[in-house]
Amino acid sequence: MAAQLPDDLPEQVSRALREDIGSGAVTAALIPADQQTHARVISREAAVICGCAWFDETFRQLDPRVQVRNPVMFVVEIGSVVTTLLFIRDAHSNTSADNVFVGLVTVWLWFTVL
Repeated sequence: MAAQLPDDLPEQVSRALREDIGSGAVTAALIPADQQTHARVISREAAVICGCAWFDETFRQLDPRVQVRNPVMFVVEIGSVVTTLLFIRDAHSNTSADNVFVGLVTVWLWFTVL
């Protein structure tokens, strides 16, 4: 018998994305940014892997093909990507005030998208 998913699953995913984009995911700090890793789930008995619906919903919400259906949000998403790239590119050459301003604009745009 399949368990029924919560009606607010999309909102749960949106809240989690806002938290991770805001101050950064705490769990992301476990692996250095310049390192890749792989994991394998080993089970001694038959297992049920939970959370697949949340995983799928996360990628659905971030998919540009979904965002493009709402032109305003699509433009905001593109702006978020561009300001993020500019922030990273210019972080070492800008003043602290410029970095704070561009960083805040970038965060604000990502909060709007998510």
